[in-house]
Amino acid sequence: MNAHGTGTPINDRVETRALRTVFGAHADRLLVSSTKSMLGHMMGAAGAVEAAVAALVCERQIVPPTINYEHPDPECDLDYVPNTAREAPVRRALSTSVGLGGHNSALVFGRWDPEGGGGEVGREQSWRALLAGENGIRRATLDDLSGLAVTIAGEVPDFDPGAFLDRREARRTDRFVQLAIAAADEAVAHAGLDVSAVTDRVGVMIGSGIGGLATIEEGYRTLFEKGPARISPFMVPMYIADMAAGQVSIRHGARGPNFDTVSACASGSDALGTAFETIRRGDADAMLAGGAEAAVTRMGLAAFHASRALSTRRDDDPAHASRPFDRERDGFVLAEGAAVLVLEE
Repeated sequence: MNAHGTGTPINDRVETRALRTVFGAHADRLLVSSTKSMLGHMMGAAGAVEAAVAALVCERQIVPPTINYEHPDPECDLDYVPNTAREAPVRRALSTSVGLGGHNSALVFGRWDPEGGGGEVGREQSWRALLAGENGIRRATLDDLSGLAVTIAGEVPDFDPGAFLDRREARRTDRFVQLAIAAADEAVAHAGLDVSAVTDRVGVMIGSGIGGLATIEEGYRTLFEKGPARISPFMVPMYIADMAAGQVSIRHGARGPNFDTVSACASGSDALGTAFETIRRGDADAMLAGGAEAAVTRMGLAAFHASRALSTRRDDDPAHASRPFDRERDGFVLAEGAAVLVLEE
C-alpha cells in the first residue's frame, strides 16, 4: 500500500487507525510505504505519482521503503517497510490520497504482465531512486526564499523545459504545465499509443490542486511594480489549473473528454479514477490521466508554513525532514512533480 503518509503528526496516526478499521486482523500483513518520505508532498500531483508507484510495485514485485523511519510511534504500528525496499509477491496495490475539504480517494491496482515497454529516463530513474531510498529533498532554488522560515522542498532536478518545448512555448506555459507535458510525452511513448489513429476517442484528465502559482505571483509583482498595462495577455491561460490537460490535449491531438480535477491533494488520484469511469461508461477508448503541481514558490512555502503543515525542525537537515509515521515527524515537505498514465479500454 502506498499511503498518503504526509509526516504530519495527526494524519499519520489517523491513517493508521483507518487502515486497522478497514483491514482488521489483516492490517498487520500490509506493506505500507510512503513515497513522500523521499519525494515530499506534491499536492495535487501526489496521488498520480503515488498511483504510478503502486502500478510499478505490482509489475516489479518490490515495495519502496519509507525512509527516515527511525523512532517507532506506538500509535503508528503497521509495517511501514522502514528504510529499505523489500521484495514481495504483490498481487494488489492500494494508493490513497486525502485532500482538504473531505476529498479522499483510493485506487486499487492489480498485477498485469505487459508485452513490452521501457527505458524512458524519467520513469526508470525515479523508480531506481525510490527503491534505493534516495532522498529528493534539498534546499529550494526556484525562487527567492530570503526571510522564510522554511527553505527546503522537493524540486525536479535539472528539469529543462526546452527538451520538450521550444523557447516561445516554454515562456507561455507555467512550470506545472511543463511538467505535465513531459510526463504525458513519456507516457504516450511508453504505451506506444498512436493518438492520431483514434483522436476523437482519446481524452485527457490531469488534476492540479493549485495551478500556476508562480505565474500568479509574477503577475502580482508586475501589477504593483509596473502597473496593469504590463500584465501579460498569457497570464490567465498560464495559471488556470485545467491548462495542463488542455495543453497536453493540443500537443497530442486528443479530442475526447478533457478537463481538470481540483480536489486538493487528491486531485491526481481523482483524475485517474474519473478517467477510468470515463472509459468504462464508453465515452473514450483511452485516457491520458494523472496530476501535475509546481507550488514550490515563495508564496507556496509561506502559505503552507502559516497553516502549520510544513516540517520546520530540520530546515538545516533537508534529508531527514520528511519522515512519515516516525514518532518525531513534524509536518510534510512541499514538493513539485507530475505523473501521467495511459488508461485503455
